[in-house]
Amino acid sequence: MQRTDGGCAVDPCMAGDAGCLELVVETGNAGKRFDPGPGAKGWTVCSGQGIEITSDLGKDLCIDLRDVRSTADGGVVSLTKLRGKGSWAAPDLPSGEYCLSICDDKDDHCSQGCKASDCVTDDQTIRGNLDVVTKVPEPTEDPD
Repeated sequence: MQRTDGGCAVDPCMAGDAGCLELVVETGNAGKRFDPGPGAKGWTVCSGQGIEITSDLGKDLCIDLRDVRSTADGGVVSLTKLRGKGSWAAPDLPSGEYCLSICDDKDDHCSQGCKASDCVTDDQTIRGNLDVVTKVPEPTEDPD
């Protein structure tokens, strides 16, 4: 079960001890899927936290992570390869709204990203919205 702290992931990333959303790409009856799935509203992590994606599949996949509020370079944060049975991490994401897409690596063209970045699913691509929020600190009691 994913531990949370005020709605934010707190399990450690492989890169260190900061909180992290751990996603696994696996196959099921309906094709590739994320575990845990994004649900209706996507995933939420706090600024200063990140994501780690691990693939249970034997083939290479492409990661397409975009900031949906940014128009610079199409909002591209990362277009990279996820090796079969491998892991990839973005340990520190600034606040924002992101679209995470994972698609099949066709002809070694991960640098082109997945074919649509609007987080609408298609047969070859799985997607989910990722919301990175500024964490509100817990109120502290004044010990007077």
